[in-house]
Amino acid sequence: MGGSTLFGRYMKGIVSFKNHSKMKKLFIPFLLLLTTMPLVLAAQVNPQKGYIITNDNDTIYGTIDYLTDARNVKECLFQKKG
Repeated sequence: MGGSTLFGRYMKGIVSFKNHSKMKKLFIPFLLLLTTMPLVLAAQVNPQKGYIITNDNDTIYGTIDYLTDARNVKECLFQKKG
């Protein structure tokens, strides 16, 4: 296939990509960024009004970041009101 067809020009661009060492060094981090972006976006906060009760039976009102049940078992993100 020559360089005159669209596919040929595309393949020529890929082959010439191998000659650019700086582009090759940046390609893998860029690819990782693109593949992990959905994971970062899915980890959004879900604030809910709530309260915690201390061991001294004091009630502290604030905001709880409601996570999945599996994460809530391990940690609780709480921000005191005020």
